[in-house]
Amino acid sequence: MIMRRCIAAVLMVLLLLVTPVCAFSDVGANDWYSKALSALVADGIITDQPGQIFYAQAPVTRAEFLAMVLRAKGVTLPSGPDWQTACASAAVSAKLLTGSCTPETLDRPICRFEAAEILWRATGSVKPLSYIELVGGIADQADIPARYQTAVLQCYLTGLFHGSKNDRRFAGDTIVIRSEAVVLVARLKHPELRAKPEIREQVDYSLLLGECVTYTTNLTDRNYNINLAAKSINGTIIAPGQQFSFYRVVGNAGKAQGYRKAPAISGSETFQAYGGGLCQNASTLFNAALLANMQIDERHNHSLISNYIGAGRDATIYFGGARPLDFKFTNTLSCPIKVVMTYNPNTRALTCQIYGSSWEKKPNVTISTSGSGNRWTLTRKVNGVVNYTTRSVYRSE
Repeated sequence: MIMRRCIAAVLMVLLLLVTPVCAFSDVGANDWYSKALSALVADGIITDQPGQIFYAQAPVTRAEFLAMVLRAKGVTLPSGPDWQTACASAAVSAKLLTGSCTPETLDRPICRFEAAEILWRATGSVKPLSYIELVGGIADQADIPARYQTAVLQCYLTGLFHGSKNDRRFAGDTIVIRSEAVVLVARLKHPELRAKPEIREQVDYSLLLGECVTYTTNLTDRNYNINLAAKSINGTIIAPGQQFSFYRVVGNAGKAQGYRKAPAISGSETFQAYGGGLCQNASTLFNAALLANMQIDERHNHSLISNYIGAGRDATIYFGGARPLDFKFTNTLSCPIKVVMTYNPNTRALTCQIYGSSWEKKPNVTISTSGSGNRWTLTRKVNGVVNYTTRSVYRSE
């Protein structure tokens, strides 16, 4: 078995380095990869000798795949015993790799995850994912490691990979074989050979990632403000990697925007201010974002403990003066999320829900607070591992 693999590896090197003479002996008109192979032979990316067998099922090493991609990008590689070193150096220069490679890593077979990452860097594709869902594309998308999520999605959206194979599973740990390698590189070189992405323009938003409900008082103007802000936030779509800013979404909560005066807190004092009550919107959204495992970028606690949510779980906002206080979080998922916020005047319930696509895998999120008096600590655990902590220090009334 070892001898057979060694012979196969040598033959693949010859395919890459020898001047073309004739067609491969085992490729017929009905082979699914024959069109791609013929294109790469015509391009001089893959070369052959008379009577040579293609060995379609043989694995492809990292160096061999990099050499094919580099040649598809127009990079000239030298022949000879040092071709792997030259290939690795050229790959780093072309930004196909982010670091140096050892001979051992160059010689080992490449998996589909690694191939997708190299192809994505070769294309430089940044197609927007905000409103795109692959139809029947990747059944195991939730299992793809975070490092490869963007690369795999971009390769699907550019048509380098197609969702109809492997029972709609990407199967990224699978070793790339020669027949698949030539198809992928031919699609890179010749866009007309790429599969047409199967997409639709809206994500289903059927997976509830996080939810929080708080209850307001019977102050009419304060409830009016809360309802008005909830309408501004409701339906907000946040793309992968995009940051949500309470201020950017809600804007100035002044008289000109239709807000009323209601109680607000500054220091240990309560006073009347336009937009009073909106901190309850921010606090309710903060807790929904926590449960949805969003990345919390900016959060500030009130000066006093709030009566509508537990100590350490509030989020205040203030947009006046020289030091504005905002609430911000980032969508770290591979799909867009949708924020749903509604206010029920009959029950005085303010509800915030964050939804993602059904392809996401919902993590096990737990929130706990500890402390006493004016000092409290909030801790979030995801699948048993702490990934967020924030501390709140309040004033005495």
